[in-house]
Amino acid sequence: MVPLHFNFKDVFRAPKLGFSAKKIWIHFTAFFYSLLIYNILVYLGGVLSGNKFLDMWRVMHFFPCPLSSAFKSHAFSWTWYADILFWVGIALIAILWFLASAAVAKVTIEQLRGNDFFSRKEAWTFVRKHWRSIISTPIALVVLMIILFIGGMIVGAWQCIPYVGELTTSLLTIPIFVVAIFFVFLVVVTLSSFLLTPAIVSCTKNDTFETSFELFSTMSSQSWRLVTYEIILVVIRAAATWLFALATILGVRVMFNAYYWSAKLFSTTDKVEQVFAYAAGYLPNIPALWLSKVKALFPWLNLTFDRLGDIMAWCTTGTGIFKGLPNLIMGLESDYVSLNFFYQVEIPVDWSWAYWISGFIVGLAFTLAMLFVISYSCSVNSVGQTIVYTVLRKKKDDENLLEFFDEESQEPIIPPVEEVKPEEKAEEKPKKKKTPTKKTTVRKPTAKKTTAKAKPRPKKRK
Repeated sequence: MVPLHFNFKDVFRAPKLGFSAKKIWIHFTAFFYSLLIYNILVYLGGVLSGNKFLDMWRVMHFFPCPLSSAFKSHAFSWTWYADILFWVGIALIAILWFLASAAVAKVTIEQLRGNDFFSRKEAWTFVRKHWRSIISTPIALVVLMIILFIGGMIVGAWQCIPYVGELTTSLLTIPIFVVAIFFVFLVVVTLSSFLLTPAIVSCTKNDTFETSFELFSTMSSQSWRLVTYEIILVVIRAAATWLFALATILGVRVMFNAYYWSAKLFSTTDKVEQVFAYAAGYLPNIPALWLSKVKALFPWLNLTFDRLGDIMAWCTTGTGIFKGLPNLIMGLESDYVSLNFFYQVEIPVDWSWAYWISGFIVGLAFTLAMLFVISYSCSVNSVGQTIVYTVLRKKKDDENLLEFFDEESQEPIIPPVEEVKPEEKAEEKPKKKKTPTKKTTVRKPTAKKTTAKAKPRPKKRK
């Protein structure tokens, strides 16, 4: 069992416990398959809308987005059924992320209990058994919000009735006010359910009702601790993700420099730069318009964004030894103003099929590296939410979830069967069979019963 302090100090363990190949791989596989199905659905909707697949692929690659047409990123048209397929893909990504978070939470709680050998297969088996409570808890809370909102609309419509509506509505002012306060509390609980539900189900195996009750009780009794711990988790998660992303980008930079200088020694570097520039086009761009709005809302972040842009520029562009790779986040540059989500890289027309294939492979590697960084960030979040709920459960109910015995994760211990060699069997002498002995019963002498003889009757005299 991992010893915990059961306070805010335990939240700082999230980046370390989240840096695990097992946990990162769970999120990575979920993102990979969900992104694959999302691409199929969105491109199918685009083709059904009358667009050509190759034209869409040259612009959007692995991250098609119909909503980007509203920002004039491209000139493709989308129909209503294409939008439905898009939202189905988004919902699928959210559901798989939710289930992967529950699997990572299960691995984390077992690790905290001392079971370091809890496998990914066992985690997904647990998720398959309890996926209904994981998915249905936020949905049930959202449905309850909708029902309360519709009830408020009915009360508002009732008020339109002359005389009767006005009088009855005024009499129900206090109950309506109480329901309105509960609705605000329900909104907060619903938002917290998207964070804590996977951890609650993984730690306690609760059903939908019990999980909802835990959310309400945690929010009502440990609200300030929950807010404080979540803020700490957001900060350390952002810092850990940024350091991990920076290390990944530097690794890409080292790989590019190896190609760049080897090509410079033997031939020209133009083709290497063009291949990497084409591969960088497979990554989505961050519009500078969004960052300018963020800077306007939070002026104190201007210096942070400027320094961040300088660091990214140092990692990806420059002169001399740092020259070559295009900037992976061009929107962070203060003088870059664009509405495009995607790069517009000029590629020579006389490229051979080998260069197109190599550019695609390198672009796929860039995309997988980005998914790997996102998976680490989600792994830190899942681990952090599990630790937060474990600490809050201890504070709330004085119950240590690390001492909870999980029968499903314990394998039955079967004693080994010793094999007897044939030589040992031959040496063994046959045992004599015991003959059963007859039991002799001694009869006790019984006293003879003496029966008195009947006296003869005297004969009558004549």
